Amino acid sequence: MNEHIEYSFYKELSFLQKLIQVLLGMIGILVILISFLLPIFFMIGFFILMIAYLMKYHYDREIEYLIFDDQLEIDEIIHNRKRKKLYDVNLKEMTALVEYDRESFLKYPKKCRKDFSNLNKQNVYMLLFTHQNENYCLLIQGNDKHLEALKRRLVFKGGLR
Repeated sequence: MNEHIEYSFYKELSFLQKLIQVLLGMIGILVILISFLLPIFFMIGFFILMIAYLMKYHYDREIEYLIFDDQLEIDEIIHNRKRKKLYDVNLKEMTALVEYDRESFLKYPKKCRKDFSNLNKQNVYMLLFTHQNENYCLLIQGNDKHLEALKRRLVFKGGLR
């Protein structure tokens, strides 16, 4: 059964990250304006604006889920140029796919829980699986086609609640 399903979304920035970017941009422009009085400020303002641009570049991320046969691969695409593999799951080890519940998620030890969802936590599911006698929980989100493909691969019958 060769099946290939993709789903991706842009990672939302936290309020603090947005605030830092805006403040750096405003400070950089202000310092460049002051540079008309003292030329040394031009270099400082230019440097601050470069930092603001690099922060935007660093925070421009997209999360992509790829399902191919019995593998779920979670990748991060940085600024539409660089792909970084974040996680790989054998779907034969999956035990359940349940709606996100904060208390249930926090019951897992830190090393066994990963969050690959957006900040708003809407339409987020917990993918539960066992690997080498340890239980893991991944927070994922997806469209209907993606979630339906995961449901079909459940090892544990009745795992979707």
